[in-house]
Amino acid sequence: MFRSTLSVASLRQLLARKSVITIASQRHVSRSAFLNSFLNETPKMPGPMYSRIEEKLRTALQPTTLEIVDDSAKHKGHAAMRGVTGGETHFRVTAVSPKFEGKPAVQRHKLVYEILDQELKDGVHALSITAKTPAEYQKLQGS
Repeated sequence: MFRSTLSVASLRQLLARKSVITIASQRHVSRSAFLNSFLNETPKMPGPMYSRIEEKLRTALQPTTLEIVDDSAKHKGHAAMRGVTGGETHFRVTAVSPKFEGKPAVQRHKLVYEILDQELKDGVHALSITAKTPAEYQKLQGS
């Protein structure tokens, strides 16, 4: 997923220059293949499951950073998803919270699973978790 701090105006300026952009993966993408599709995308509103996950994690963990990505569309049509309604089944969560201090990764993940117990029962099929303390996250950002 592409994340950017550029404004739409800045992206339009790049389009006007007919630039080639270097993405973090170091692959070059032409402006027509990437920027045009980015600018023409309509933002997708978060669904009810996404909203529940966000609310519960914000309340319980009081994170300094919380990123939730709904990857459900990537798994549509997989055998395990046939007949599943609702569509919000696969999520990636990155949570940075002081509440993870002193806890190993297994306990951090267990805490997130406990917080989202009802969502897992209500149809979340897969949950990928990255759980860091603020110091760990800062160190990762600095490298």
